[in-house]
Amino acid sequence: MTQYLANIITQQEIDTIQPGQFNVIKAPCGTGKTTFMFDDRILNFSRAKKHVLYLIQNKVTRDFIAHEHADKAIVFTDGAASKGWFDKRKGLWTTDEDEDYIHVMCYQTFAALLRNEGTDWLADIDLIVWDEFDDFRPYYEREMKAIKKMLPNFSKEKLTALL
Repeated sequence: MTQYLANIITQQEIDTIQPGQFNVIKAPCGTGKTTFMFDDRILNFSRAKKHVLYLIQNKVTRDFIAHEHADKAIVFTDGAASKGWFDKRKGLWTTDEDEDYIHVMCYQTFAALLRNEGTDWLADIDLIVWDEFDDFRPYYEREMKAIKKMLPNFSKEKLTALL
């Protein structure tokens, strides 16, 4: 019988999470790591859901995650709705509505935002969840080379933090 992470992880284990650091949750496939990332105990590390980015490797999975967690998540695309969110984060766009959703995006979209918009907007983000990080390594290595060229004076630690 499979035990699901959300049911077996203790508050004491959650308390060992270090905000501002890389924290890795490693568990077998099918134990609910993705679902656990939408648990309020994890979301409490952010001011609101809108300050959380959830990164995933492909659009199919991105769309599935946003659909399965529609009460807390929304797909971040390069469409008008996301542009409104992004412009609002930068202080360029205002509205009376302030949607409070985790923004689920692909790694490629995140990297494009870093390249095109810089990093200042990250100051408004409290939590970045990297799902399926093991699938990310080839992409990470390619992007690291590109970012090194753009920011030659950044240390490896700063570059890694960006990625």
